[in-house]
Amino acid sequence: MIDATVIARLSRVCYAVWEQIGSDCVTCGIECGEPVDNESALEAALDADRPAMFVSAEENSFVRDVFDKHGYSQVMRALRKHVHLV
Repeated sequence: MIDATVIARLSRVCYAVWEQIGSDCVTCGIECGEPVDNESALEAALDADRPAMFVSAEENSFVRDVFDKHGYSQVMRALRKHVHLV
């Protein structure tokens, strides 16, 4: 189980990145005929070192460490319950 403080920190990172990339992602999804759902939004927010680009290198390292410790599936399952980007 992932600690609530870890989920809260991941949530802040997701929301901060999504604030920067969300409108472009949604527009692209509409133009391509593939609307963005919450899971794909979460993936976009945490993928490709975007936390480093839009938040900080420290938060990017934190995200990587959480995925390494808990595994992709468990982290995404927890985020889907607590973070609603779209």
